[in-house]
Amino acid sequence: MKQLHQLFYIYTVFLLFFFWRTADFWLNNRYGDVKNAGILLYIGLVGVELITLHLILSSPSFNKHDYWIHRLCLLWEAVMLFVLIYNKDPFVAYFKCLAWPLFFESAYLFVRWNYNFLKSFRKVYYLLVFGGAVIFFRALFIRSFGSQTNMIYFMLLPVPVIFLFQKRKIRNVILVFMTFFAFLSMKRSMLLAIVLFWGLVGFKYLFERGKRTMAIVLVVIIAATAYGSFRVVDNVSSGYLSSRLVTDEDTDITNGRELIYTITWNMIEQSSPMHLIFGHGHNAVRSDSILNISAHNEFLEIIYDYGIVIFLLYLGLWVYVIRQWLYHYSHDTTFFIPYTLSICIFAVMAMVSELVIYVSYFLYLVMFWGMVGAAKEIDEIKQNI
Repeated sequence: MKQLHQLFYIYTVFLLFFFWRTADFWLNNRYGDVKNAGILLYIGLVGVELITLHLILSSPSFNKHDYWIHRLCLLWEAVMLFVLIYNKDPFVAYFKCLAWPLFFESAYLFVRWNYNFLKSFRKVYYLLVFGGAVIFFRALFIRSFGSQTNMIYFMLLPVPVIFLFQKRKIRNVILVFMTFFAFLSMKRSMLLAIVLFWGLVGFKYLFERGKRTMAIVLVVIIAATAYGSFRVVDNVSSGYLSSRLVTDEDTDITNGRELIYTITWNMIEQSSPMHLIFGHGHNAVRSDSILNISAHNEFLEIIYDYGIVIFLLYLGLWVYVIRQWLYHYSHDTTFFIPYTLSICIFAVMAMVSELVIYVSYFLYLVMFWGMVGAAKEIDEIKQNI
């Protein structure tokens, strides 16, 4: 057990180092001239992945409690390697495409071995939220107040983990601040995710006895916070926020995402049978499109880049996440609120951006799902003893 804790400390160092370099890279990439992630980011990434492989190979309980999600992760790793070799992609792309299954497994296995690691992860995620807040406010100062920034993702995506075992009052205060910061970022995808989250939570509790009053009060508070945040941010930004709610998302293409989706779908339709099965290669939409821009939709991006086989495995991840959420929804577990937040963010971001091809904030959510999956399994075993 002592060796496991030592391994977790080393793993945490790689993890923090990776997420810090990732956030810093995306900040500089979007608002500066830095276009290369640098070797330091990959040291953190490969360090986490190697430790995960060690956990998988040395864990005696992994195969015994092997749910289909683990087989899905294994299939993803094997098929993705073949797809990248088939398309003659650089080997470094494999470390990126391998990331989400291994980050999921690392979080799952640490918690599966020792439930107390769930609290350790929560402490780590407090640091990630703080680091994300620093990145977010740096972006606001760089662009000046009143401009949209996707650096909000680095601040809010770690939040589901810090909600684990959180007191209700503190959790609700954090949610109120989350709503305000979502408006402050002016990122419509994050605003939509927050609205979807409140809608699902309100729908559940409004129809449950004993919780209707709480739900109504909470919805009123959040609605007031949302409206007040909107008015404050819109006034200070001279109407920029309200203009973003009625115009297309900022892109270099005047027709916005509709044009991007149409061209990407035409590219898929014109693909050969082999390209439909095994894709065109990592980040191929950007290189092959006449717009020189990615698909801005996870489903279209994966089909074109990696093919139908990988796309079906990706849908398997969706099936897993939705089934887990339905379980926590129906049983009203302590994980319901954070899981609902994670799945709302996942759903909205997958529709308007890419997650798998970029090793960044999506991994916050993947690790959260791994932690909760292991915790749920442990709870079920205890109930059956």
